[in-house]
Amino acid sequence: MTHKTSTYWDINVLNKVYREGYMSGVMGRDTRACPYECDIRTASWNAGREDAVQANQVEIVKGK
Repeated sequence: MTHKTSTYWDINVLNKVYREGYMSGVMGRDTRACPYECDIRTASWNAGREDAVQANQVEIVKGK
């Protein structure tokens, strides 16, 4: 079983997955790019991606 399909998680794993999602959001990737199958890892990845998208939208509104 690879780490992409594993159901094991702890706070360090979720932080890493969140950062991966954040970087995917920075790069403009779609939610379908999520490499995880475990619900909690998918949720963490998506949270990171969404935070990056929202941060980018705030910068656009501020004119940066």
